[in-house]
This record gives sequence, structure tokens and C-alpha cells, in this order.
Amino acid sequence: MLVIVPETMSASLEPLEHSSLHPRLASREVPRLLRSDLISTPTSHKRTANIPRSTSLHLNTRHAARITTTTASPSSFPTLAATTPSTRTRHRLYMLHKSALAGKPPSELTVAVAGATGYIGKAVVRECIRRGYKTKAYVREESVGRAKTLDYLKGAEVIGGSLDDTSEVQAKLFGGSEPVDVVISCIASRSGAPADAWKVDHAANVHLLDAALGAKEPSKHFIMLSAYCVKTPRLVFQHAKLKFENYLRGKGEEITSTIIRPTAFFKSVSGQLEIVQKGYPYVMFGDGEICSCNPISEADLAEYIVKSIDDATMHHQVLDVGGPDEGLTPKRQAEILFEVVGKEPSFIKVPIGLFDAIIGTIDFFAKFLDGAKDAAELARIGKYYAVEDMLTTKPSEKYGKITLREHFARIAKEGNEYDPYTTMFSSAKQKTEA
Repeated sequence: MLVIVPETMSASLEPLEHSSLHPRLASREVPRLLRSDLISTPTSHKRTANIPRSTSLHLNTRHAARITTTTASPSSFPTLAATTPSTRTRHRLYMLHKSALAGKPPSELTVAVAGATGYIGKAVVRECIRRGYKTKAYVREESVGRAKTLDYLKGAEVIGGSLDDTSEVQAKLFGGSEPVDVVISCIASRSGAPADAWKVDHAANVHLLDAALGAKEPSKHFIMLSAYCVKTPRLVFQHAKLKFENYLRGKGEEITSTIIRPTAFFKSVSGQLEIVQKGYPYVMFGDGEICSCNPISEADLAEYIVKSIDDATMHHQVLDVGGPDEGLTPKRQAEILFEVVGKEPSFIKVPIGLFDAIIGTIDFFAKFLDGAKDAAELARIGKYYAVEDMLTTKPSEKYGKITLREHFARIAKEGNEYDPYTTMFSSAKQKTEA
């Protein structure tokens, strides 16, 4: 039997600790379609709910929710004459169901991590192993030999392959004797250039998800590492990520999912360490107060990502997350960095309008040169991060204990991880990991 909750009903919901909601549910409200084992309704070919006005309805199950109606009357309840998808869509119905992973110990679950050698991916692999999950690290075919020597992948099964074809992914990652219960996608385009963005942020994720669903024993949960900035999409890579998010959420009847949107990584705001240590000024745009962010450490983010495997309240959710700091402007980040390295603060202030001049010039040449289109997009990416806040303010959207100051103190001693896209005026360290 079904209970159809009308649009006129106001409801309050106590958290469902081990339930997950349909992906179209924007917040943790009560789902509009409740399971028949929780509530029974009078027998009717139209299945019209018969709940009187101003009635408190309690779902006294192991993990219960309470709905308090205040304005509904029996006559205001909609009817459901058929159970076709179009009818369910019109009535905005949502399913309440138990997580397929609930109660299973990590040792009984297999987790596959795509992008396992990336900045966040390797931290996720470490966290999966630490928690006792059977872990598969999916890496590029040409990287398998090196990957097997890396400390952070020890304990994981390293598998090489591409994400260019669903059948290849299915054969290599999902074709083993044991099913893959959970897939974690930490893949991301390196540059954000249009072709790379659509190939990696969208198409590769589609191949990964389709392979997981098409396996002999389909995966039960898919976790996507997305980005906070897709909330206000103006760049190609943001649209590519957002399109896959929607594709994933559209598979809600086949697989549970969690989409995690971190504000910024520590590495993204650490690129000027070396030049500051050498006594050079810190480069910032405008007065350094245009925007602010609360970046999150790779260890804290990995913990949050892996936590979502067995925390069913995180299933079928799109979750923004940042670190424990309050909003830090670029100027404040620089001041902390100068304090940590023991240097007197000095700045070079670049007018934000310079981006507009650069973008306009490159866009002009892009009419004649295809290569200039990528350069124009990279300039737009630079401006975006120079003016947009990457900041969570709700307590529920902050996670972890590692502050940016603590991170700066560590890399000032140990050195910064080199990244050609975030590390300014320095070169790769000649150091091998073993």
C-alpha cells in the first residue's frame, strides 16, 4: 500500500540513520513515497491515503521518522491511478529504502578507487586500507609498475587500464571473481581545458558508472568526487562535472550514490610557498580581499569520502564540504604563510581587470587558432578562482581537524608536493617514492 503526501502538508523529520533518499530529494526531508511495510492505507484501486487532518503519524520502526501534519485533509490528498514513471514524476514521489551496505563490516566489502595515484585518490586508497576494506586501485596502464612500488598503495590490488571504454573498464575492474561493492571516482581533468574536461570529468565517469552497473554483480554504491564550484557553473569543466552528476543521480533506482563537492584542496592554496621562503613577494589579485575559502586537507577529505560508504544518511546526497577554518581571504592566507616561514609580509597586487584584457585578447585569436581556445579557458579558470568564494559556513558542511596553518607549517619543513598547475616558480623535486 502507498501513502501519497500532498504538497500542502508541512512536515518535520527526525534523521533516518540507516536510510537513503532518492537523488532528486534536495534535502533530508521526508520522502513522498513511503514503504508499504511502514504504513498501510485503506484498500482502493486508486490507493488514496485516508489520514485525517492535524494527525501526527509515527513510523515506529527501528530507525523511525515522525511526520506532523498541520494543513492536510483527506480530500486534499492526491490519488495515484497508475504507477508508471511519468505518474510518479508528476507527483514527485521518492523512495525510502535500506542501504544495501548497512551493517556489513569493511572486511566483507570491496572498494574500487579510480584515479588512485592522484592527490586525493591516493589519500582515499590509504583511508580505505586503514579502515579494512578490500581495495582495488585503478591506475593508468603505463603507471602500474611504478604504482606497485608506492607506499600509499601498499595493501591495495593495483589494476591498470583506461577509462576510455566501458567494456574495457568492466573487464579489467569488474571482471574478477569478487564483485566490487563500492566505486569511488577521484578522477578529474588536469588542466580544465574543454576537450580534457569532457573526456575525463564527464565521459570517463560515465564509462566507470556504466561498467559498474553492467557487471555480473552490479556495484551497490558510487561516490563521486566533484567540486564546490559547480554550484555556479561558468567553466567547461564545471558543466562537464555537473552533467555527470545529473547522469549519476538519474540512476537512483539502480545504485545509491554520494556526490561530494569540496571547497578547495590545501595544495591549491600552497603554490607560493617556495617563492615566499626565498624572500619574494606574495602575488595576489586586487587587494587580496575579493574572495575567501576554507580549504580541506587531503587526509580529512579522504576520511569524509570513505565515511560515506557506510553512513546511509550520506547516500543519495550532494554534499558540500570544507575544512575547519573560517573563511580565509588570499591576503589572510598569505599572512599565515609569512608567519609560518618567518618572513616579513610583502605583496604584489595584480589588478583583477588584467584577466579581462587577457581573455579578450586570447578570444580574438581563438577565432583563427584552435589552440587559443584552451588558453582562453585557462584564463577564465584563473579569473574564476580569483573572484569566487569557495566557502562553506554551515557547521554540517565543515569537516576535519587540520587547519591551513598546520598544513603550511608541515610543508615548510617537509617541502611542498610539486604540481605544474598549482606550484609557482619552482620545479619538480628529483625524488622517487618507494
